[in-house]
Amino acid sequence: MKAKDRNKIQYSMQQGVTLVEVMVVLAVVVMLLSILLPALGKSRATTRKTICRSNLRQLSLSTILYSNDDSKGVLVAQLEPDDQNLSWLYPRYIPNRSLLNCPATLNRISEKPRVDQISGEPTLAELTFLATDGKSRSGVSYMQTGWMGWRTGSSTTIEIKGRTWEVPFTRKTVETVNHYEHFWNAFSLKGIIPGPSQIWIFNDNNYADQIHFPDRLDNHGIFGGNVAFVDGHVEWVSASKYVYSYELSQDDNRETIGFKY
Repeated sequence: MKAKDRNKIQYSMQQGVTLVEVMVVLAVVVMLLSILLPALGKSRATTRKTICRSNLRQLSLSTILYSNDDSKGVLVAQLEPDDQNLSWLYPRYIPNRSLLNCPATLNRISEKPRVDQISGEPTLAELTFLATDGKSRSGVSYMQTGWMGWRTGSSTTIEIKGRTWEVPFTRKTVETVNHYEHFWNAFSLKGIIPGPSQIWIFNDNNYADQIHFPDRLDNHGIFGGNVAFVDGHVEWVSASKYVYSYELSQDDNRETIGFKY
């Protein structure tokens, strides 16, 4: 090799990568990240929704076991509509308490013990209340929906520790979910019998900010939520269809995001 050629090679090696070349590489990397990151984020969200649906499917199946054990065929051990104590589920009807936490949230159930105020039996404290929102690190992620028919004139008699109470709702039992007839005419539903395939029994937490409607603080944000129905199937209910699906199930005389009080 001639001395002149060796000098060219050495010069080229000493020159290295120019600033322009570095900028071009960085621009390509940024462009690729802008394409890939949203896709990865969407993939993670889809996976979380799928696991969430599986969790709710397990919870809905547990209601069949519970109703078989209950003399009146009650589907969930919810004492009144605001009761979100799910300690009755674990460990008797579900083997793993993680099923009570949506993977799209930070909600968790620790080993912190507590004695259940109604049954008097030992349980875990964080099984007894609903998480404040998706970022809360304690509490359950799912709501039980064991009552329907607000202000319809019907009521259900329950007994707690030897005392009798009248709850002004219809309790969801094997019998009532098969024969319940809509009282209110919201969405022209008066007289409709929705049946087990349209009546909710568990759903993603929808109580963080906007009551019974998906918002930014709920398990999956503003886009919707997963709902388990009495017949055992689970659906993603989008925000656009949420109020109708809720009203069809609950008969609350509701046609808008807000409620008529």
